[in-house]
Amino acid sequence: MTVVAGLPGWVREQWRVYLDNAAMTKEYRTQLRSNKAPWFLSGYLMLLIVTASLFYIGIQTSGVRSVAEIQDSLRTFFGVVVGMMEFMVALSAPVIAASGIVSEYTTRMIDLVFSSPMSPKYFLVGKLVASYRYVLILLVVSLPIAAVSVVLGGATWADVVAAYALVSFHGLLYMAISVPIAVMTGKAVSTVVWSYLAAFLFSVALSAFTLVGAARPGGSLPLLAGMTPFATSFVASGTTELLGTKVPVWIPAGVFTLLVAKIMLLSAGSVLTGAGSKETFSLRIHGLVLCLTVPFLMAYGTGGSRTIALPGSGGAVPTAVWPLMWCFVVFLPFVSVWSSAGGAKTWPNGLFSVKWILRGTPSSGLPYLLLLTLSMVVGQVLGTLATGQQVGPENAAGIVGLFAASTMAWSFGWLSSALMWRQGPEAARRLTLLFLFMVTVAPIVVLGILESASAIGTWGLPQGWTETYNMTTFAFDAPPAAAAKAAVMGLIALAAGGFGEWKRRKILSEMEPYARTA
Repeated sequence: MTVVAGLPGWVREQWRVYLDNAAMTKEYRTQLRSNKAPWFLSGYLMLLIVTASLFYIGIQTSGVRSVAEIQDSLRTFFGVVVGMMEFMVALSAPVIAASGIVSEYTTRMIDLVFSSPMSPKYFLVGKLVASYRYVLILLVVSLPIAAVSVVLGGATWADVVAAYALVSFHGLLYMAISVPIAVMTGKAVSTVVWSYLAAFLFSVALSAFTLVGAARPGGSLPLLAGMTPFATSFVASGTTELLGTKVPVWIPAGVFTLLVAKIMLLSAGSVLTGAGSKETFSLRIHGLVLCLTVPFLMAYGTGGSRTIALPGSGGAVPTAVWPLMWCFVVFLPFVSVWSSAGGAKTWPNGLFSVKWILRGTPSSGLPYLLLLTLSMVVGQVLGTLATGQQVGPENAAGIVGLFAASTMAWSFGWLSSALMWRQGPEAARRLTLLFLFMVTVAPIVVLGILESASAIGTWGLPQGWTETYNMTTFAFDAPPAAAAKAAVMGLIALAAGGFGEWKRRKILSEMEPYARTA
C-alpha cells in the first residue's frame, strides 16, 4: 500500500525535475533570447549546405561511372553530412552546457540559488536538459540536408533516424562531462578547455576499446559500437547481439549515455554538497555499478578476445578495464587527498575505514578504490565467461597488478597531501596528477623514443622494452614479469603511503593541543 501510494508522488517529482523544471525553462529562454543563437544556427546551416554542395558537385563532375560506384559515393555523401553534424555538436555541446553553470558563478548567483529550496539535482538537471534541447535544435535544423541523402539514395530514413539518435547521445555525453568540470572550476576558459579535452579523450577511449577486435558471430557489431562518434554513419543502422537477441546499436548506446550522464550529474552534486550527502552516497553506488557493467559489456561485446588473456595468447592487461582506469586520473585526486582546509570532505579522519566507504571522506579513499577495482575485475570476468571463454590462472598476475596500480595511485594522493597540507587540497591534487604522470606516462614516452631509435639503426633499447618495463601493462604470457611489476608498485605504494600516513599522524598530534584549548 505504501509503494502504491508513493508511486504517484514519485512520478510527479520526476515530472517536476525533468519536464517542468524552472531552471530548465529559464536557461532555455536565455539561450534563445540572445542574438548569438540565430547567428550560430545560421552559420551552422550554411556550413552544412556548402560542404554538402561541394561534395555533391564533386560526385557529378567525376565522370561516367557504374551504378555501384555512384551508390558508394552517395553513401559517402551521407557519411560526410553526419560527420559534419558530429563535429559541430562536439564543438558546441560542451560550451553550451558549461556556460549556463559558469554564468551562475560569474554573476555570483550560485549562493542565492542554493539558499532557496532548490536542490542540486533540480538545478543541474535543469541546466543539462535545457542545453540538450539546444543540441536537438541543431539536429532539426540540419534535417533538410540529411534528407537530401534519402532523396538521392545514399541512405534510408531509418539510417537518418538512427544516426541522429546517436549524434544526440554523443552531444548529451559531451554536455554531461562538462557539468562537473564547470562546477569544480567555476571559470569559463578553464571549463571549456578541460571539457573539450575530457570529451575528446573519452570519445577516443570508447572508440578504441569498442572497435578493436570488433568481429562477432553473425556479423553483429560490438555492444557499445554506437558510442564511436568517428564511425556514426557506418554503425548507425547496424545491430548488436544482446543475450542472444539482435538489437539496434542505438539502444545500448542510449542506455550507456543516460548512465554516464547520471553519474556526471551526481559528481557535480557531490561537489556542491558536503561529505555524507545523498549525492555523494548515490555517486559512489553508481560508480560501482558503472565499473561492473562497462567491463562486462566490453568483454561480452568483443567476444572476450580483447579482455581476458586466453591460454597462450599473451597480450597486455585486460583492455576492458583501461578506459575506467584512466577515469581514475580524474577521480583519484578527489578520493585520496586530505587537508586541514576544505571541511569534512578533506579532513584527515583516518587511513582506512570501511564504515565511511560511501560517504566521501579521506579514510574511505583506499577501500573505495579497491572496491572499484574489484568491481571491474568481476564485470570483466563475467563478460568473458558469458562469451564461452575460460578464465585461467595465467590472468592472476595481471589482476593482482590492477589492485597494485590502484593502491599505488592512491598513495600518490596520500603523499601529496603530506607535502602540500599547508597549501590546501587543490595543490595536493595537482601534485597527485604530476606523480601519476611521472610514474605512468613519462616512462612510456622515454622508453618508446629509445626503442624507436633502435628500430632506425641508432643506439636504443631492444624491441619490446616499452611494453615489458612500463608500469601500465602486465604481460599475461610472462607471469614473473607481471608479478615483478605488481611488487614494484606495491613497494612504491608502501613507501609513499607510509610517509603520508606518518606525516598525517604527526600533524594531528601537533594540532591536538590547540584543539583542546579552542
